[in-house]
Amino acid sequence: MNKKIWIICHYASPAKYGFGTRHFFLAEEFIKMGYEVTIFASVSNFQLRVRPSFKSLFLEEIINGVKVVWVNGFRYSDKSGFMRVLSWFVFSIFLLFYRSEKTSKPGTIIVSSISLIPVINGWLIKKSSPSSKLIMEIRDIWPLTLTDIGGYSKYHPLVVLLGWFEKFGYSKADHIVATMPKADLHIRSVMSKSFTYTCIPQGIDPGYLENRIDISADEKKMLFPEKGFVVGYAGALGISNSLETLIEAAGIINNTGITDIYFLLVGDGNAKDTLLRLSEGKANISFIPKIPRNKVQSFLENCDVLYDSVRPVKLYNYGLSRNKWMDYMLSGKPLLVSFSGYDELIVENNCGTIVPAGDPVKLAEAILEYYTMEKHKREEIGYRGRKFVLEKRNFESLAKEYVKLF
Repeated sequence: MNKKIWIICHYASPAKYGFGTRHFFLAEEFIKMGYEVTIFASVSNFQLRVRPSFKSLFLEEIINGVKVVWVNGFRYSDKSGFMRVLSWFVFSIFLLFYRSEKTSKPGTIIVSSISLIPVINGWLIKKSSPSSKLIMEIRDIWPLTLTDIGGYSKYHPLVVLLGWFEKFGYSKADHIVATMPKADLHIRSVMSKSFTYTCIPQGIDPGYLENRIDISADEKKMLFPEKGFVVGYAGALGISNSLETLIEAAGIINNTGITDIYFLLVGDGNAKDTLLRLSEGKANISFIPKIPRNKVQSFLENCDVLYDSVRPVKLYNYGLSRNKWMDYMLSGKPLLVSFSGYDELIVENNCGTIVPAGDPVKLAEAILEYYTMEKHKREEIGYRGRKFVLEKRNFESLAKEYVKLF
């Protein structure tokens, strides 16, 4: 058996450069099982806090036993602009020129979205090594994300182009993996032939708890009210996060005369100015700038309930793939989510509450239910979520699921 694995993922990132992503944690587990892993990643990645700097097309380095091939590119600031899409094509084109005498062909090729373009690279590698297996991994459903979240027409040239890459990848892959539990329903809607599919969901960063730092007493005093019930949110303040619903619910609760329920929103994003305007006059809502990743868990643990929300769109009928939920559940706090779509995680583990997306009245009712709930009952709900992610969503378990496909 050829035990070489190549993972092609534009946005793969090791902890060394800011924070670790799924593919590096999986790769480390594969290595423990006797595999040899190479990850191809791009420096055109807005999520990198520190970027490798080099002038050639490629830079190779070894990180925790994983060979990393950095593919050069350009920087961009607009996360949803043309330059980001252009960087996908640059990554794929540059990757065509990768040659290494020391690198024999892999037995398994994993091409992971968000960018779909490198599926061409994976297919070409497979053609030159017919005995290898091509796995296409979907972490975001494109171009459906563009039409459902971005509001693009299905006839937009970019949507049509990405739709071609999507169908091409599905048709050429030996196996399709997705982090969303019902993604196979979408794949079936765009495929005219049979396919093999496995859901391998998101996992928890193995070093997240080891590297956590408690927020100081002064920070806690600055961020949290001295007394009261805290609904916390940590993540992007973007359009797709639909946090307007939470702000409307806060207004509804204000009108009840209850004054000791507070809403703390940590993060930044393109919707922040809009959210600030909507929050004017609501003293129970606070916006907090980004805090270091190693302090996020401490922030979450100091809240009473943790909130997340998405827009009511067709995309979520296939389930959600949220790293945020892993962090939330790990904190041992109940999840409260505005979401209309398929969900098995919160419901099956009974670790929180789901209310319809975009419904501030139902959300306010759920917040008040947790507010009046005895503390030990909230702790029981949160404990179930924590227990689940520690036992079932560690990367050792997820890597074993992946190896079955090899």
